[in-house]
Amino acid sequence: RTVRAAYRLLEAEGLVQIRGRSGVFVATHEAVGSEIRQEIVRWLSSVAVEAWKRRIAIGALPERIRRATQSKHLHCALIEEVHDGVVAFRHELEKEWNFAVEVLSAADVRAAARDHRHIDFFAATNFYAPVIYDQVARTGKPLVVLTAHLDLQAAIRRRMNEGQLTVVAMDPRFEERIRVAYGEGYQRERVRLVLARDADAVRNLPADEPVLLTRAAHQYLGDVALPLIFPHSPTISTETAHTLAGLLIQRNLDTKG
Repeated sequence: RTVRAAYRLLEAEGLVQIRGRSGVFVATHEAVGSEIRQEIVRWLSSVAVEAWKRRIAIGALPERIRRATQSKHLHCALIEEVHDGVVAFRHELEKEWNFAVEVLSAADVRAAARDHRHIDFFAATNFYAPVIYDQVARTGKPLVVLTAHLDLQAAIRRRMNEGQLTVVAMDPRFEERIRVAYGEGYQRERVRLVLARDADAVRNLPADEPVLLTRAAHQYLGDVALPLIFPHSPTISTETAHTLAGLLIQRNLDTKG
């Protein structure tokens, strides 16, 4: 029991991945974050060399980065109606990208009387993007399609291949989202939803069964000892991150001052 608890703490820090009966695996550096010394050295060295190629002095780098990322505070309209999706994407967009996030429904976007002039860009998953595409195009604002991190997708599919994916969430509609995104070719019983508010169901989850615990459910349950198939972050894919970074930098460079 003590060893299992230690593994869960390491997994919560993003240092290892628990894969059920397959065992416990060391996470890649990129999944750990920015606290490993060699990873920081490699990353910042590449930034410094690219600056040198462009004849930018090292001392000028901090101000260049600040102007390219913090001159303008971007407002994002997040199109999402399932609570677990709202919490996950809002956290990433606000806490990690410093965007001001306004959550809208698809109906809000379609409302002709709604004023979207203060919005810099819209963001939605593939579930909503086709529904709102025409309305967003009329505003002249960019639409960023939020796709899930490839490691998260792989972890979900791996659990479904092994037998069953247990999802602990707040909103019962989240189960259908998982089925739509990953259910093709799988039988319906491959996904099992446990609502975080169902204390008995959460308590009776097997101690050695990794689960997909949404950030919203984790906030509700607190420090619950559940093995995870994947950490809560990152949620979005590297491709989405590149799109957001390009949008952020371009808008900031367009801002004078």
